Amino acid sequence: MATICSELLSFIQVWVWPIVASILTVVLIYLLQKPRLSISIPQSESSNKAFGGKFVHLIVRNRSKGILGGGMANHCKGIITVNVEGEKKSFVTKWASKRDPISIQYFQISDGNFGGVMSTDLIGIQECKYEDFFPGERKKLDVAMKYEGESDCYIHEPENFLPNYTGRRKPENKLKNEKYVCEARIECSNGKSKPMSFTLINNGTTMESLSLDSINNSTDTQNSSS
Repeated sequence: MATICSELLSFIQVWVWPIVASILTVVLIYLLQKPRLSISIPQSESSNKAFGGKFVHLIVRNRSKGILGGGMANHCKGIITVNVEGEKKSFVTKWASKRDPISIQYFQISDGNFGGVMSTDLIGIQECKYEDFFPGERKKLDVAMKYEGESDCYIHEPENFLPNYTGRRKPENKLKNEKYVCEARIECSNGKSKPMSFTLINNGTTMESLSLDSINNSTDTQNSSS
């Protein structure tokens, strides 16, 4: 009996344990290299007088420490779901860090005089939907925009820049004066965030009447990726 136990223990030490240790090492490295995305609401946001309106954003951060060279969050898109009169509508909104998908083509009118034609960059519209995050990096995600003197606000998608919409006012993205329960989540090619619930408040006709608030009234609600 003692011999059998000794042989079994020797078999485990020689064959089983190295396999188990290798599997555990692979799993540990995988977990350490995963991005950890969090979503939060800025404590304050100012209006853009030059633009004549205001944007409200969410802050997305990759909380990974970048251990063993990993932790990068790739090809991330932000999805905002809004509860409108009992119907849930989802939007892929624009990353504020991406340039506006507009290009200007210049041409010569006469000697020394040039003119320009503004057009929508269709490739840029798609590029505005995706961002990469290094470990520790944070960026803003657009939620909605509102013009001074108007009661409606608009969820800010890259498609709002298409020329058939005046001043980025896409009719399908219009929200009336009201409070809306929303949910935000980030989806990447190598991970995703947990959803975060918040309230979009549109109450008035001034730029400052547009704001965001988390459901628990905290401005530092954060969700790590799963």
